[in-house]
Amino acid sequence: MRARWTGRLPVVCLSVLALLATGGLGGSPASVVLATSPTPASVSPRIDFAWKASVGTGGANGSATVRAFDTARGSAILSLRGLTPSVKYAVTIRRGACGSLGTRVVTVGTFTSTKAGAIAATVPLTVAQVAALRGVAVGTTRVSVVVGSGAQARCGTLAKSRAVTPQVWFAPLAPIPPQPWRPYIGATDWKALFAADAPWPRVAGRTHVFKYYTEWIDPRTTGGPTDAEMRREVAALKARDIAIAIEASPLVVEECGGGEGFGPGAADVVRIIRRIVAAGGSVRYIALDEPVAGGAVNDGKNGCSWPLERTARQVADFVRGVHAVYPSIVVGDIEPWPYVSTELLGRWLDAYEKTAGSPLPFLHLDLDWQALGTDWPARVRAVKQDARSHGTRFGLIYNGGHETTDAAWLAAAEEHLLAFEIDGDGPPDDVIFQSWYEKPDRSLPEAGPSTFTHLIADYVRTRTTVTVAGAPATTGATIAVTGTVRTLGGDLVAGGTVTFAATPRDGPYQVLEARGTVPKGMTRALIGIRTNTEGAGPGTADITVYEIGYTEGAETTSRVQNGRFDGGAWDHMGTASFTSAPSDRGAGSMLRAVATPTQWIMSNSAEFAVTPGAAYRLWLAVRVPEASIGSTVAGIIFLGADGVETERRMMSLTPAPIPAGSTTVDEMGAFSLATSRVDAGRYLLTATYSGGKTYWPARARTEVTVP
Repeated sequence: MRARWTGRLPVVCLSVLALLATGGLGGSPASVVLATSPTPASVSPRIDFAWKASVGTGGANGSATVRAFDTARGSAILSLRGLTPSVKYAVTIRRGACGSLGTRVVTVGTFTSTKAGAIAATVPLTVAQVAALRGVAVGTTRVSVVVGSGAQARCGTLAKSRAVTPQVWFAPLAPIPPQPWRPYIGATDWKALFAADAPWPRVAGRTHVFKYYTEWIDPRTTGGPTDAEMRREVAALKARDIAIAIEASPLVVEECGGGEGFGPGAADVVRIIRRIVAAGGSVRYIALDEPVAGGAVNDGKNGCSWPLERTARQVADFVRGVHAVYPSIVVGDIEPWPYVSTELLGRWLDAYEKTAGSPLPFLHLDLDWQALGTDWPARVRAVKQDARSHGTRFGLIYNGGHETTDAAWLAAAEEHLLAFEIDGDGPPDDVIFQSWYEKPDRSLPEAGPSTFTHLIADYVRTRTTVTVAGAPATTGATIAVTGTVRTLGGDLVAGGTVTFAATPRDGPYQVLEARGTVPKGMTRALIGIRTNTEGAGPGTADITVYEIGYTEGAETTSRVQNGRFDGGAWDHMGTASFTSAPSDRGAGSMLRAVATPTQWIMSNSAEFAVTPGAAYRLWLAVRVPEASIGSTVAGIIFLGADGVETERRMMSLTPAPIPAGSTTVDEMGAFSLATSRVDAGRYLLTATYSGGKTYWPARARTEVTVP
């Protein structure tokens, strides 16, 4: 069980509100510059699922591969041999394994073998054919490719191919007995996951890997599965064609170490793997438990702060120890980010490849959702690109942190995955749906709505794209917007809601707000502002702050001393300008932070009392012009009894979007809206399609100037 360096912080409910001080609604026409998402024709299809079969006894008649694209279409690739020369063969996909074939699902086509008895063809599959195949190849149900009929027939049962993007990993928390560091158990319906008729057939059909914590598998664990229960779990995963992964700590305590990344060594992990083998299974993957964080970064009590090369040697030794017994297991790494920085991860990939003689097979990131800022997706994509340049698969762990209900946990997890994928360059190579938290309690059924498998069911929906255009309104409104929703394959999508938000670009006065719960044991805190340091920037800053406040419960008086800067600027250090001045909004004072990308500011308020477990509100009245986005973060820093920082919850100071209305997509996949909810100025108008039962959300943007 992992004890996270950065991942065990309570999730803050960051609802950022924009309150415009002027309040008036403009009524003049808008000048609109179009900036749309890529059209479907420009999107290269991605193989998001595939099945492969060896045809004939021992593959004597070649292979067949069936692929499903993120466009909702697909293809069948036939590479057949050993057939009767110059004979027509009908190729179909049928229910069941080769020994017990059922009804036909898809007709691939009829092909004439060559004089050498071969067939080589790639056949497109329609949306309906792919949907039919997906609808049947679920849960424990098998489908097979059948070539020919009667005595001429050759058959191959399709199995999941892992040469896809993304691979889906599922890692719920098993009901391990509570410990002092984990005062809760895992999924309350854990055993039901492995029933023959378990209600997650669609998700099981799309899941490639099931990951165990070794604490659950270890026979020394009190309250873990019996041998009979272990055999039942392994058999259920095998029946669903789901591979098994485990987590392991590769480092060995020497003159220092312990905690994250450190374990008893390869021999102990091999012993645990043998239990799965004895139960009739096999381990395909080992995900290493944060060796860089534990061995190279941790400088706390018993921390090693080893050079990366030394950490790489220990990891390589661990891998060799496992491969001496189980050479086919793929061993990759999990690291917390940004606790382990992007730059350090790049050097780690270099160090491991140099030491081991081959690239790290995969790198999975465990993100600290509270330390990311609003620009984290772009920064994480840089890690993805670096990993791929090393020949390393890149993965993200999606979860909802320490939310206190299943529904809130799942909503937070979906918010995280959408933030990374809805505007990006596609999904990670691996997506890992994992919990080491108290929630969610329930994994089943996949129909949900507040279950772990329902989150995965949502994730595997058909991807969509939005096009949006704006024009001056002719009916007294400010902006008129039109657009369409399609699948990535270009098919129109009917129904669903499109919501609009206008993000100001000229730095208007706004109030940014964050809400959360004070962590247990915390009685003191302060507000921190950081420009171009501690995760902020680098960038140009010219930010004006009018007020910073903090209240708990129903309080109306802020606990922040000098929160309106009438007593001057807060204590600070750095090379940039940080001054108080008369407010440009009437009486009172304001704070102004001005910096170049090479200058920095670090400022803290005076300490104030907080109440453990209390609901709090933090707000900042600010002006943030477009050029200053990304340069500055602010938030609450909780202090321990010794006055040392224990936890921080920061948010990037960036213009907040203003709700601009919503509309419904019609039966032709089109939408339109006229809105007058913004004042004069420049805006980035965002259109977000909500998605539906079978369709992913999508987003597009257009630039708008309101005179």
